[in-house]
Amino acid sequence: MNRLKKWIRYVPDRIDDGLRYLCGRMSPDVRLICVVVMLIGFGCLSIYMTVSSIYHIGKREGEQLQIEHLRQMELHRGINKDSIN
Repeated sequence: MNRLKKWIRYVPDRIDDGLRYLCGRMSPDVRLICVVVMLIGFGCLSIYMTVSSIYHIGKREGEQLQIEHLRQMELHRGINKDSIN
């Protein structure tokens, strides 16, 4: 169990060190361009997913949902099945 805890702490630290190393090697201009491109990309993806979700609301459920129209009640005329008789 102790080994698992060490491994769980080690992996995020290793990933963090790797990202710091990669970002440290970039010049400030390249970092800025990277951040702006990622911001625009994720922003466009977010807008697309929001608009797509709004567009598809109820589209699939409407095809599966069958609406039954009201029918006239069938009344038995002429047959007296009253319990008072």
